[in-house]
Amino acid sequence: MSYQDQGKVVSLVAGDTLAANVVVYLSAANTVSPAITDTSIPIGVTADYADSGAACSVVISGIARCKVAESITAGQLVSFATDAAGFIRARANNTANSALPTIGMALETASTSGDIIPVLLMPGINLQR
Repeated sequence: MSYQDQGKVVSLVAGDTLAANVVVYLSAANTVSPAITDTSIPIGVTADYADSGAACSVVISGIARCKVAESITAGQLVSFATDAAGFIRARANNTANSALPTIGMALETASTSGDIIPVLLMPGINLQR
């Protein structure tokens, strides 16, 4: 299924070379890097590839396309995977870091690492299940 509402997009500076469709956090003033540590607080998802130091389009609300670290079922809450630079993982499978913030909800099912699926972003939510 195709989703038309990409959501709110802001332009920030890439703190690293960033692939499209990865979860990022604010690593410095107006600068984003891949969310990879348990102290990363995600700000959004990259809309496109960006070289380090270049402008980077970041989806901060609405629906974003995200790369998955492993299989995810539609309807599952997702967080970022600390072992896969900015990819997402179902919160239920993130046992090593169960306190990671929820990014949003998967709108489609993915079966393979690297698949890209739409995710309804839920900024600021941190649900424990």
